[in-house]
Amino acid sequence: MRARLYSRSAVLLSILSCAFVASCSDQPTPEEVVDRTIPALCAKAEACSPSAFASAFPSGPSQCVATVEAEAMQRDGSNPEKRSACSDSELDQCLQDLDAADCEEDEFLPKLPCNC
Repeated sequence: MRARLYSRSAVLLSILSCAFVASCSDQPTPEEVVDRTIPALCAKAEACSPSAFASAFPSGPSQCVATVEAEAMQRDGSNPEKRSACSDSELDQCLQDLDAADCEEDEFLPKLPCNC
């Protein structure tokens, strides 16, 4: 079960990792991206794959958010020079598109609808 938790977290982190690149200062910081993105990813994962989500995060969405945020910040949040590849408005649109995306059969999450 612990391996499954890490594999689900890894899926969420791999999606999130593309959001962190060196860029201009008007883009959100990694911490801001994590704070805005992880809850949306966890909610979508729970909606798309309720049984897999329950297995990976038996305490529910708060466990998903806490686990994935901690891993993301440990990996990507320690460099204050990093910025998201997207602007705030692009990130907002990405999160709206993620929320509206259809779940894919046998997938924990749909494909991320943006390149942030």
